Amino acid sequence: MQETTLKIGMIEDNEVLSENTAAYLELKWIQTDIYESTEDFEQKNTDVSVYHLILLDINLPWSSGVEYLQHLRARGDYIPVILLTSMNTSTDIVHGLEVGADDYVSKPFNFEELVARIKMVVARKWAVAPQDLTQIILKDGSSIEIDRSYKKVRKNSENIYLPTLEYQLLDYFLKNRGKILSRDELYEQVWWEFDKYQLSRSVDVYVGYLRKKLWKDIIITKKWDGYYLP
Repeated sequence: MQETTLKIGMIEDNEVLSENTAAYLELKWIQTDIYESTEDFEQKNTDVSVYHLILLDINLPWSSGVEYLQHLRARGDYIPVILLTSMNTSTDIVHGLEVGADDYVSKPFNFEELVARIKMVVARKWAVAPQDLTQIILKDGSSIEIDRSYKKVRKNSENIYLPTLEYQLLDYFLKNRGKILSRDELYEQVWWEFDKYQLSRSVDVYVGYLRKKLWKDIIITKKWDGYYLP
């Protein structure tokens, strides 16, 4: 029998949903430990690095999943997190991504889609990257450092947390510095799913996140053509 290749933690207070999800994931070689609350998770885990990823429900009985995610990021835990949410408004989704989520799945979710998203997020997070340090000097005198060895970003020596997709997008711009990149190319090379996203504005939204966190002109818009990093 094939050994389990991934191990994840699932923080979800709906017992039926969590048990059914864990049972399906087990069939796909994803071992899942279930926790009914963030308090339960904290009490049983002193090191979240035992997991490849966390499935985190937004609506938990004693504390918000988004608040717990902010807590994880604030203490330096960059483990990939997929939010489970029954709230389908763009505001809720954007807020979750802004505070550090790597992806989200809306309930009721399709198990096959969940497996695909788990594998995609984990692959992005742990993909082998060149071990070097790149520095950008901005027009205002600020400096941005990207450490590919640890997938960390610093602005003027201050650590700036970027969720997986934001980091991958910035890294792709760096590898193609000066080249105008179309939205189609970015969907294919960063999102890995052009067909699914071709009619969305995900690239524009994520470029906006990078500008907000790093600098407003770090990525330049070339009207009708796409974006480039000067």
